[in-house]
Amino acid sequence: MNVAIVEDDAEYAKRMEDFLSRYAKEHDCAFSVSKYSSGDAFLFDCRKRFDIVFMDIDMPGLNGIETAKRMREYDETVCLIFVTNLTQFALKGYEVSAKYYIVKPLEYFDFAFKMEKAVWQCAEREAKIFIDKSDGGYALKAYDVYYVESIGHKLVYHTRLGNVFVWNKSLKDLEKLPEYKNFLRSSESYLVNLAHVKDINGNEVTVASEKLPVSRSKKKAFIEGCKEFLRAGRLN
Repeated sequence: MNVAIVEDDAEYAKRMEDFLSRYAKEHDCAFSVSKYSSGDAFLFDCRKRFDIVFMDIDMPGLNGIETAKRMREYDETVCLIFVTNLTQFALKGYEVSAKYYIVKPLEYFDFAFKMEKAVWQCAEREAKIFIDKSDGGYALKAYDVYYVESIGHKLVYHTRLGNVFVWNKSLKDLEKLPEYKNFLRSSESYLVNLAHVKDINGNEVTVASEKLPVSRSKKKAFIEGCKEFLRAGRLN
């Protein structure tokens, strides 16, 4: 698993690296760690694919918020954790889909708690679903599916890579499968990946960049499902 530490304070960067080593020993795992002393240095190395990024907010030059905005232009899925003493910027973190904040001075217990959730999220992001078609079908990352729409006797998978059509299947068939555990009905015709829910406003839910209906009969269960999804620290 590739981890980046973007921190201009060498002492804090070293402490996070030590925390990662301790966590790896305690959980029998391994990390490849890259350290950057500025947002510009991190973005210059943007071709490298990271699973988790720890980023300070208060850095000279390009601050953490602006660095994260530019990072999101080419990587929408990396798990971003802000490390800062500037808690007043917490709301700004939602603009760049930051998962967590770790407040300085750093404590290992808080670090390990957030790290455990981040590692779990990375595993969830790599989970696969199998789209069964008459010609055999294929596997697709569950995270790449925004929602599944039922139209007549066919299903339409709306994905990051485009639409996929499947005949003679129903949303009820999918709901029974464990790989769809993070999907929930917003109405009779839509099965939504909760990882891509941006907001719920009245009888509409924004999924990725699209607005879908939330039916009266499904609304309460759908909202509760979204809350539970967030409480569990899952993807978003």
